Amino acid sequence: MISFLIGIITAAIVFYMSMIYGNAALALLGCFMCVFMVLTFIALLVKAHRAVAAINIPIAIATQGESIRVSLSCRLKEAGFYGVKYRVTVKNNLSGEKSTKWLSGGSDFLYSVNLCGNYEFELVRIKLYDFSRLFYVTKRVKKYANVEVMPQIDEIPVRITDRVRNFFGDSDIYDDLRPGYDPSELFDVREFQNGDRLQSVHWKLSARTDELMVKENSLPKACAVAIVADLRGIKKGRQADAFMKLLVSLSFSLMDQKCSHYVAWYDTAINDIVRARVDDEEGFYIFLNSFLKIKPDTKNDALFLYEEKYRAEKLVCLLSVDGRLQIKRGEEIVGRADEKTRLSFRKSRWQRSDTNEIKPDYNNAFTVLGVLLTELANAVAAVLLTVCAVSVVNTTVSHVRCPYYVYVWLFIFSVISGFINRLTSLDTRKWVRHAINTGLLLVFLLGVFIANWQAAEHIKDGFLYVKGRYLEIINVYYGTSFVCPKGDKAFAGAFVGFVSFIVMLLLVTLAVQIKRRRMLTLFPTLMLAVQLCIGKSPSVSEVVMLTLCTLWCLIADGNARTVAGYDANGSEHGNDVFRIAQAFLYMAAVSAILFICVFSFKPLADTLADKKPQMLAFQKDLEGSVKSFFSVGIDLQDGTVSNHYPSYSEKTVMTVEAKAGVPSNIYLRNFYGDTYENGRWIKKSDFSGMEKEYHDASRMTAWQTTIGLATLLDGYYDDETNPATEKYTITMKKLSTKYAYLPYCIDPYSIDAKGDIDFEEDFFITKDKGTKTIEVSACPGFFHGSLETSSLEPEQPLEVNNDFYAAYNNYVMENYTAKQGGDGIVAEDAKWLLRTGQLTSNMMYTGYIRENDANRIAAAQLVQQFLTSKNFKYSKNPPSTGGKDVVENFLSNSRQGFCVHFASAGTMILRQMGVPCRYVSGYCAKEDSFKSGENDEDICEVKDSQSHAWVEIYLDDFGWIPVEMTPGYFEYVTGENPFDYIGVNGKKTNTGAAYNDSEHMNDTAADEDAANEDTKNTDAENDDTAKDDTSKAAANSTSGDGSEKAYGSQSGADKRTDAQNSKTRLHIPPVILKTSLCVIFLTALTAIIVYIKRRRNILWEARLAKRVKKGRYSRAAIMINNRIYKGLGHPSKNRTDELYLANLKEKYCGPDYCGIHWDEYMRIIQKAVYSSEGITGEECFMVMETWRRLEKKDIRHNSQKNMYKNSMINKK
Repeated sequence: MISFLIGIITAAIVFYMSMIYGNAALALLGCFMCVFMVLTFIALLVKAHRAVAAINIPIAIATQGESIRVSLSCRLKEAGFYGVKYRVTVKNNLSGEKSTKWLSGGSDFLYSVNLCGNYEFELVRIKLYDFSRLFYVTKRVKKYANVEVMPQIDEIPVRITDRVRNFFGDSDIYDDLRPGYDPSELFDVREFQNGDRLQSVHWKLSARTDELMVKENSLPKACAVAIVADLRGIKKGRQADAFMKLLVSLSFSLMDQKCSHYVAWYDTAINDIVRARVDDEEGFYIFLNSFLKIKPDTKNDALFLYEEKYRAEKLVCLLSVDGRLQIKRGEEIVGRADEKTRLSFRKSRWQRSDTNEIKPDYNNAFTVLGVLLTELANAVAAVLLTVCAVSVVNTTVSHVRCPYYVYVWLFIFSVISGFINRLTSLDTRKWVRHAINTGLLLVFLLGVFIANWQAAEHIKDGFLYVKGRYLEIINVYYGTSFVCPKGDKAFAGAFVGFVSFIVMLLLVTLAVQIKRRRMLTLFPTLMLAVQLCIGKSPSVSEVVMLTLCTLWCLIADGNARTVAGYDANGSEHGNDVFRIAQAFLYMAAVSAILFICVFSFKPLADTLADKKPQMLAFQKDLEGSVKSFFSVGIDLQDGTVSNHYPSYSEKTVMTVEAKAGVPSNIYLRNFYGDTYENGRWIKKSDFSGMEKEYHDASRMTAWQTTIGLATLLDGYYDDETNPATEKYTITMKKLSTKYAYLPYCIDPYSIDAKGDIDFEEDFFITKDKGTKTIEVSACPGFFHGSLETSSLEPEQPLEVNNDFYAAYNNYVMENYTAKQGGDGIVAEDAKWLLRTGQLTSNMMYTGYIRENDANRIAAAQLVQQFLTSKNFKYSKNPPSTGGKDVVENFLSNSRQGFCVHFASAGTMILRQMGVPCRYVSGYCAKEDSFKSGENDEDICEVKDSQSHAWVEIYLDDFGWIPVEMTPGYFEYVTGENPFDYIGVNGKKTNTGAAYNDSEHMNDTAADEDAANEDTKNTDAENDDTAKDDTSKAAANSTSGDGSEKAYGSQSGADKRTDAQNSKTRLHIPPVILKTSLCVIFLTALTAIIVYIKRRRNILWEARLAKRVKKGRYSRAAIMINNRIYKGLGHPSKNRTDELYLANLKEKYCGPDYCGIHWDEYMRIIQKAVYSSEGITGEECFMVMETWRRLEKKDIRHNSQKNMYKNSMINKK
């Protein structure tokens, strides 16, 4: 059912994409997928109900190391079944080995048995597939088969004493060769001989025969030796196998020496001691057959129970084989298994049988016909997939007509490659097939390059055209600025045909080599994915071709890998032809269903495609909710200038609290850039020289604005010497940054924060990342970015630190006046503005402070009025740059953008005019966004969407002050903007009904989004019309919203006021979405933690096995001891060896831990730690077995509980 669930999810995604793209073809594909899944599901249910599966193993006994042939079959009454997988579970009751695996690709499999024991093979369930191998249903089976695997027997040297051979005792079994002394059983009757006792004369028989006959009594055949299998401490797997091998070898060696003996063990089925007598091979195999079927008992002391049960029985020798693979007589060790026997182990595994491969009989006409039709169909599928890929490219870029001979030669190559693969597959040497296929590919590739050698320049021109068209669409869709090369559209088809032919040659060869025809669908699927990623959508014909060809490739893969196990009557060749006929019939039925869906569901598909506006609104809400949930409030401004509008979560990143009210906008600065390179502002100025020459130079640059303002106010208010500063508290909630977002005109010595606040370089204020709240005294009201005050003219120049500021003025002129933007449109606009304001660039630095500042303010006002006039429009979706620089395109062509465009253009124009300035970013707390708090203070919650960019100009009397260049952030005091009626370079423009900066800043973004989507889907017929369409669509895409949620540079999800959109928009409650995301996140986190824990245990086991393998027994024992030590919970840090041993005996005592000798364990660990010789392999094995015993108990689960319990005991 999982396959159908995946299919349903895929169909839902296709439906969703059809509504997002407004594409009816994708909707029809989704309808076909639904119909196809329903019909397939019904057919598979019927087949599953009638299917009968079985498992069969031809042998009942196997030897260790042998490969067992397992036959699996699935029948549907009298017909073979198409496409099946078997889930088989293998269990070994003795060793505990268990494995489960899905088997496919045949009916006969080989399972290598490397451990002895009784193997139970269970066919648990089967998967029944349809012809396309896309969907399946599962059916439970529960069929069983058993095999007994005999262990390998090694000869063990044993010495049989006369006492054992001549042992006499009570027994129910008598000797067949020698008479004895037991009168209860008659051995033989013979004639009387001299020396016979009269008591032995058989008088009745003698009377009848007239001769004296003597009775001979039987000799009881008692066993002098018994072997007890003590399974305590046995770990399932290789140790159980080694134990079995040692026990069986010992019994066989005694039998081989004609020594009758008992073999006893504890049987958990009857909860009693069971023993078998071994006198000969028949008795040995009876014992072996019984012992292989037992379930090992690792708890009871079998030796003790045997002695209790057979206490009255006399034996010469009682042997035991224990879990350490030692042969003991009492407490004496008389033998042990060698290290190789104990540690050698190879995991059992599945293999496919060679009988699964069908060898077609090409002498059969039906077989040849079926193969011919199949290869022709495969070739047609390859050609149609190429046509589909070329059609997708043509739909995307237009003017692509692939030459017909490309399809002809591809068809020829596919047919030849398919037949060669069929013929060479009969050869068992795989390298022959690979070599021939590779050679054929190289021949065709060489021919392609030779044929197109003369047309290399044409192919290059076609490549440039296709590349340019794709980059143009990407620029429009994503707002990027890639350079679009120009090529010749007449040769676009030649380039696409050349590339398509080469790609399909490679894919056909690869598909033939690995028998995966589905590889051919990679090329058109990739082109379709690229088409969707750049805002285009496929046509109905492309979807139909791709769907049908994909289904055929899946069916062809199934036929190519069909095996004999699916045949019911054993006629391989006949069934092969029948399967091919079935495949063609199935393909015809699917094609009919597809075409019926295309015509039947066309109205439904059109309806779904018309849902595009509603789905776009829903998708935008969903994206906003997800981004809001995962937002971490990082810095969103880094100097990058791009047409791609950032996305925001509308989360509050900081709060600004003003104690005495807010007079105007408050700019909270962090980043500045002085050089524009490759679409980004960077900082290149070097302030280290000033810092070396002047103490605390960085702090003085930040203080300059406050000192200048104090001088200004002193001129107006003779009774005051300092400005009336206010207390501001900035609390950063969601910002993980080193920058301290502080307003202008601060008193650097009034900053109060828990962490360190540093002044770095030229007016950079940084903090510790842990510092969240900063208090500072500032008076930013005089510098709100509008430059509409004429009071910035103090009566006297700066007197505080006059030497430093004089040097700093020169530093600013050297580092912040370099021209940016080249000699293009930026320089032209700057010259025109200078003429308009009757200024020159030389007037910006005359040596006289008053005149410098006045001219710079005048220049900044000109640029401000120019950029905020109706000639420029605010837009979150500016048109494509067409490969030009973003700022250059903003000034010359589009004149549309958001704050980064306006601030960058303003900075560049001012630089061309000679004004020292720089690009700055941060946050802007709007005056009207402040609200009254509980203690009459004004509080503003600054959201991430209020991230903003502006310009700083330098005034000799005031330092760096902000200048706003983005429309909507201030209102003119002097009245109308003169540039509203003056066009660029003095040309008048008709802007009467174009735009109003202050009244229409909050227009809805729904129309803008719809217009932008139209722009993305516009397909220009040629280069000239493409430019016209792009500019027209771009002009229509900025019908409103010029204020970044009323003013910001990057506002978040805009409020929609359109009544229709508000009614039809689908809304998901944020609580449900966040709860779902939390559940998914916690589930994934739990899975990761569990995986890491398991992975650590696996790695630990691997390191342990590696050390044992290399003979580093001491290190392995220390590793195990460390784990056991941690299992005690660390009750004491100063634990001695004696205390450690006492703790072990105290905790791990009772019946669950019987058989663990802690004294011996402690001796081995001390030897491993302190001795230079180290420990032996047998001693390391004893430590490992101790760990295995503890591992199954509470050493892992109770470690934390014991740690807490012991810590409480120590406290008491």
